[in-house]
Formats: sequence, structure tokens, C-alpha cells
Amino acid sequence: MGISLALSIFILWWMGEEKDDYRYFLGAGIMAGLVPFFHAHTFMVLVAVSGCLFLINRKKYWWYFFIPAGILALPQFAYFIPQVSGYGSGFMRWQPGWTAHVQKDNWIWFWVKNIGLMTILIPISWIDAWKKHRKLFWIYVPFAVIFVAANLWIFQPWENDNSKLLRFWYLASSVLVANWMVSVSEKGWWQKVIVAVSLVLVTLSGAIDAGSWLDFEKNKLQMWSRADIELADKVRQLTPKTAVFLTNDNHNHWVVDLAGRKIVLGFRGWLWSWGINYGPREADVRKMFVGDSQTPQLLAQYNIDYVIIGPGEKNNFNASESYYSSRYPILLDWQGQKIFDVRGKR
Repeated sequence: MGISLALSIFILWWMGEEKDDYRYFLGAGIMAGLVPFFHAHTFMVLVAVSGCLFLINRKKYWWYFFIPAGILALPQFAYFIPQVSGYGSGFMRWQPGWTAHVQKDNWIWFWVKNIGLMTILIPISWIDAWKKHRKLFWIYVPFAVIFVAANLWIFQPWENDNSKLLRFWYLASSVLVANWMVSVSEKGWWQKVIVAVSLVLVTLSGAIDAGSWLDFEKNKLQMWSRADIELADKVRQLTPKTAVFLTNDNHNHWVVDLAGRKIVLGFRGWLWSWGINYGPREADVRKMFVGDSQTPQLLAQYNIDYVIIGPGEKNNFNASESYYSSRYPILLDWQGQKIFDVRGKR
């Protein structure tokens, strides 16, 4: 979704510049201002690219982009920042080489291994653009800045999330190299052969990898069991839409994905990668599952209506089924998962 939104905004910039019409920049600004809620990395790219392009071409129509984008984005960051402020200094960190350290590669060899021939074609194409297509050369500058920044800094706790920035750099690099290939292929037949071979070499590995995923039997993964689907259907029928559940935190929990109900603690892997300090809430969840003396107060504090106890809750949070079965009525008992109604004694 991030790339499709960014491409739409890039197109509006291009049309606005071609027609010298501020309205395209105004529309792009409104779209960009809504992006942080959907994809923060895309917004970072838009900020970097628009900032660089503005410095290169300081036309007043850019302000029709910056002002609405800023007005719409600021409230979203005002909401996000307090959630990540407790994470600590490691949320963003200095890490030259990005993930080259995983296999102890030096920076250059790391990129040769990852993008192959493109490590040669990108600089050649950029130099060629300086000579023959100066506008394209300058358009590529902000994407080169993104590449350098993403190789020096980690912008979220999980280092692999930098790939969300580098995808934009590689997309722009592909356009740059494609421009060079077209230019070279127009010179003669043997140049066409060189371009054809280069095109095969830079796309073959990706094509092979993408093709491997077409083997459904090899790559299929089960998201939910039949029991999960049946249980979700019953929960939709028996509980209000606003009900809050205490559950395990697996990323594909049926009560969220299939029944559409709220839970107290989401998938900790995603909370961590977003820099959200979930520690205090996790501690409270553990207390409630084991039947701590504070459990009734915590159930009330988090407005919990139902508690699910199944294999996941027992394995990850040591959930005490005996505690809840001795105090609360069972709403459902379905293939190893029990749902307790705790509304009456919160």
C-alpha cells in the first residue's frame, strides 16, 4: 500500500510540474498527510524526496504540498510519539552497513551479493543521466540520499524494517537503469545484445525467487484451523461487537482476525518493532492469566469482558484454567479453548 500511495503522489508532482498547476501539489499534500497512519516509512520517503526536490527546484507550488501534508500529519505523530517515547535510545540507532554484519560482510560485498550487476549499472546509469538527462540525475538524488541514510541508520528497532525504505531506492534505481538501457540499445545491434543480457541478469534471480512461491503445496501455511473459524462464528453471535477479550498475543489470533473483537495485548513482535513500550501491560496480562490477587481490579481496569484460555494462553502466559473455572461462568468450551464471561465480577 505504501508504494502505491507514493507512486500516486509522485505522479501528481510530475503532473503539477508539467502543467505548472498548484492543484496537483495540493492533492498530493492531502494524500501525503494521511500516509503516516498507514505506513510511516513511506511518509519518511515522501519527506526526504519532496525536501530534496524542493531544494533543487524552489518553486512556490511546493508549499501547496508541504502545508496540507504537515497539518494532517502532525496530529498523527502527536498520537504516535507518546507511545514510542518510553522505548529508549535504541529505537533509532547508528549502524553502518545495515545488515551486512549478519554474515560479517563488508558493505560493498554485501550489496554485490544482494543486487548483483545492479551495483555496476546504477552508478554507470547515474553518470550517463548527468551527461544526457540532467533532470533524471537530480530526481535520483533524494533516493540516493535514502540509500545512504538506510545504510548508516536503523530507523526502527527491527533492523530489517529499513528494507521498507530501500525498496523505494531500488525502484528509482530501476527507472534510472532502464533509461540507460534504452539509450544504449538505440546505438546498434551489439549494444542491444548487451542490454538484453544485462536485463536477464538483473531480473533472473528475482524471477526464480518469485516463481518458487507459485508452488502452493510447498509454501502454504495455515492461518486458522476449522475449530478457530467455527469458534469465531460463535463469538460473533454471542458477544457484543465492543467486547474486550484477554487472549494470547499470537499475530493471527482468530478473535481479532475472524471475530473482529478487541484484545488487551496485541502481537508483541509488532509492538516491539514499532517501539511501543508494552512491558507494563504485558506484566498485567500475566498477572490476570495466573490469577494474581490483583486480577479482579485489573479486569476492571482494562474493561475486559471475556477471558480465553487455550493452549496458547497456557504455553505463553501460564494461564490458570482452574482460577477462572472456579470464579466465572463459561460462555463457550470448544475443542480445547474455553471462554469465560468475567463481566459480572469485574
